[in-house]
Amino acid sequence: MSLRELLERHGLSDKATLTYREVAELLGVGRPAVEELVRSGRLRAVRVGRRLHVPVSALEDLLNPVVDLREAAQVALGLMERAGLAPRLRAAEKGFVVEVEGDWAAGLTPTEAAWALAKRLAGKEV
Repeated sequence: MSLRELLERHGLSDKATLTYREVAELLGVGRPAVEELVRSGRLRAVRVGRRLHVPVSALEDLLNPVVDLREAAQVALGLMERAGLAPRLRAAEKGFVVEVEGDWAAGLTPTEAAWALAKRLAGKEV
């Protein structure tokens, strides 16, 4: 179930921010768990008057994290190297190519090329 559907089910779809109690109810946890998420920095809160509230967008970020493509490509290249593969990057006519053991992928940037190769090697053709 999506966050939007969950908000509708609980009658909260018109709210931009939620109380800690509302967040706890949506997540099926206690208020102390929500407080810890905020304290640890995993969930953003904003002050509304004298109270802290959680923006719906912050809850979306918690439930649907986005990984930076550059970081993901660096991790993928590191895993290739740990597996004994030696990825090679070279400039191409229209961008960059990353090659490893006869397989290759291209991208406009080195990051895009590395990520495309990682997806190909994982069996998710690009």
